[in-house]
Amino acid sequence: MKLSATLIDGTTRLRALLDHPMESGKRHDSEGNVITANYIRKVDVKLGERQLFSSEWGSNLSKNPYFSIEFEGAQAEDELTIEWLDNEGGSRTFNVIVEAAS
Repeated sequence: MKLSATLIDGTTRLRALLDHPMESGKRHDSEGNVITANYIRKVDVKLGERQLFSSEWGSNLSKNPYFSIEFEGAQAEDELTIEWLDNEGGSRTFNVIVEAAS
């Protein structure tokens, strides 16, 4: 997972590259067996208790999906929380500190 959150003139840009195989369940391995579906189905971003972003995803996204959002209301040194849940019940939570642009 690669994360950055940069504050410029009152607007924060969060960039996230999520580490996930994002298998659709439609591909086959070298022996002809179907590769089991395994994809992120929900992503949430919060600033404290404030929900900034919530999205339902499906199997149509590529491996290691990237997303970016911009929002107002954060300050330098605030902490953002990014959570994802996949279709197999796996989940990950990450935190990133908002940095003022230099």
